[in-house]
Amino acid sequence: MQCAVLLTGTPVALSGRADFRSLYAAGYMVRSGDAHRIYDIDRETEVQSQLVPLRGVLPYLYPAFSALLFVPFSLLRWRIAYYAFFAVNFLLLWLSARLMRESLPQLSELWRPLPILLFLFFFPAGAALMQGQVSILLLFFYRAAFTLLRRGKPLVAGVVLGLATIKMQIALPVALFFALWRCWRVVAGFLITSAAALAVSAWLTGVGAFFEYWRSVFSMAASSAGATREFCTPPSLMANLYGLTHWITGNDT
Repeated sequence: MQCAVLLTGTPVALSGRADFRSLYAAGYMVRSGDAHRIYDIDRETEVQSQLVPLRGVLPYLYPAFSALLFVPFSLLRWRIAYYAFFAVNFLLLWLSARLMRESLPQLSELWRPLPILLFLFFFPAGAALMQGQVSILLLFFYRAAFTLLRRGKPLVAGVVLGLATIKMQIALPVALFFALWRCWRVVAGFLITSAAALAVSAWLTGVGAFFEYWRSVFSMAASSAGATREFCTPPSLMANLYGLTHWITGNDT
């Protein structure tokens, strides 16, 4: 099934129908001095159509600092950049599996390759690889932070955890739990990195665009009509609690 997803989905992704399109365009905009318009839908549409000829737009919905990660990929042609990020994601997935193996000793006793194969055969992993998403990068950050915690380095673990603010809506609840557990060194490390990330974001885009990012995020969560029109993402297709609630209740609240 994984091979089928990759073999059938990758050609579609290469045509531009992949989440990596927005990341690639954001890296290009930062590199070309257009970072202050990174959340401007009209400008995003123009740049994405220029780089990857395809109708429609995939809005960039991440803090601006994360676009710096994709500046090197923007130096490459679209297809080469896609394959390069695919390779990076695959490497991060493998590293995450290697780090996790120490936490799964019973599985290793059954069959040594089993912990790593569980990651490689996990269906969403194939989708993330094919779409060029940041999910695997987040997995690596969280797993690395957990490993550092187990090795008695809570401050460094918090610093790494702060990098996960590339998806703020996931990182903040995790940080809140560490605060409730009174793991203050982890929280301190998280605050150091996240504060630096937000400062870099504001510096890259300017204050106006910085607040535009938050408007976009809340607008997407506020109503399905707005999300569908502006972000091409109906709640019924969102693989999260909001999408599940929408599906169960049949409404947008």
